[in-house]
Amino acid sequence: MRSRLVVIILIALAACSNTKDPANEKPAEPSPSPLNRAQAELEKAKQVAEQAAKQAMADAAEAQQRLTKLNSDLAELDLKVSQAVDHVTKAATEAERAAAKTELEALRKQKTELEARLAEAKAAAERAERLKGVHISKECMDNPLAKGCQ
Repeated sequence: MRSRLVVIILIALAACSNTKDPANEKPAEPSPSPLNRAQAELEKAKQVAEQAAKQAMADAAEAQQRLTKLNSDLAELDLKVSQAVDHVTKAATEAERAAAKTELEALRKQKTELEARLAEAKAAAERAERLKGVHISKECMDNPLAKGCQ
C-alpha cells in the first residue's frame, strides 16, 4: 500500500513539474470582443458611405455642368436656326433658297440630336441628384415639427 502511495505522489509531482510556470508565460492577447469588432465594422461602413456620398456629389456637380453646357449649346443652335430661316426668306434666287433650305435642314437635325442629348443629360442629372442623398439637420432630427423642417 505504501508503494502505491509513493507512486501516486511521484506521478502527482511529475504532473505538477510539467505544468508551465505562469510567471514565465506571456499573457495571451485578448481576442477582440464582439462589441469592438462591431465598432470596427461600423467605422469601416461609415467610411465607405462617406466616400460614396462624396462621389455622388461629384457626379451630381459634373452632370449639372454638362446640362448647363448643353443648354447653352441649344441656345446657340436656336439662334443659328432662326438665322437660317431668315436666309431662306431673304434668298433672291432659287439656288440661294435651295442652299439656305439645305443648311436649315442640317441645323434642325443637329437641334433634334442636341435635344435628345439634353434629355439624357437631364435624366442623368436628376439621378445623380437623387443618389447624392438628403441631409437632415440635427435640429430637425430632434424636432421634426420645428419651423423649416418639413
